[in-house]
Amino acid sequence: MRLVFAAIQHTGPHESSREFCEAHPELPTKSLLREYYSRERIMTWKAKREFVEPDLRPLPKLAWRKRQMEMRLYSGECNGKLD
Repeated sequence: MRLVFAAIQHTGPHESSREFCEAHPELPTKSLLREYYSRERIMTWKAKREFVEPDLRPLPKLAWRKRQMEMRLYSGECNGKLD
């Protein structure tokens, strides 16, 4: 999700999921995760049960205020607007 949100931060929102995927063809591929996670790390039982930090390179950082909005959106707390 962080990679998707970082892509939205970079290019802005899109009218549809198709438009988003066309703008970011690298996202729906398995090879993208290989840039961040070694095979050994991603194949662990822990990684299959919960989020683990990548071991090859860090995931993109999100702007704090936007990250707060993202968390509130996923929890159903807000209607997509920052207060």
